[in-house]
Amino acid sequence: MEINQVTRRLSYSYLSILEAKVRNFLRKSIFLYLIASFFMFNGMNQVMQVNNKVLFFLSIYIALLIFSVMVIIISSYFLLQKRKNFGLVVSFMEGHILVSDETTGNKVERDWNWIKKVELLKESYYFDINVKHKEVIILRRTNLSEEEDRKLQEWIKLNSKLIV
Repeated sequence: MEINQVTRRLSYSYLSILEAKVRNFLRKSIFLYLIASFFMFNGMNQVMQVNNKVLFFLSIYIALLIFSVMVIIISSYFLLQKRKNFGLVVSFMEGHILVSDETTGNKVERDWNWIKKVELLKESYYFDINVKHKEVIILRRTNLSEEEDRKLQEWIKLNSKLIV
């Protein structure tokens, strides 16, 4: 039997929000924190006389990372409270994507340009959505049948969205 759509209900959980935020942090921000630590180190090093410069630099870097992780954890909690009752049903098809909002009942048909890129990992698909604020749809491959997984990969490749 030929599959012509892959449909899944998506909802927010604390772990899914945290996973998306940590993924984004590791992919984009961690290097910027290294640069910021370097600048802070240079500025503070001129004011303070430090014996072990490497340890001082690592202390600044680790402090920035700890602060960032705390912000991620707290902001994930507040985002969950904001979107607790929010649910989507997303149907992926060869030519388009149908998004149904369960809270409002709105249905919107999107083309594949709505998705910026798709990262395919061993256990999950990460769909980076092309919207103003960073949005990620995480779809677990274990929740898909082999045929759905194969068809979804085919459509993603067909629309040139796959990043491996």
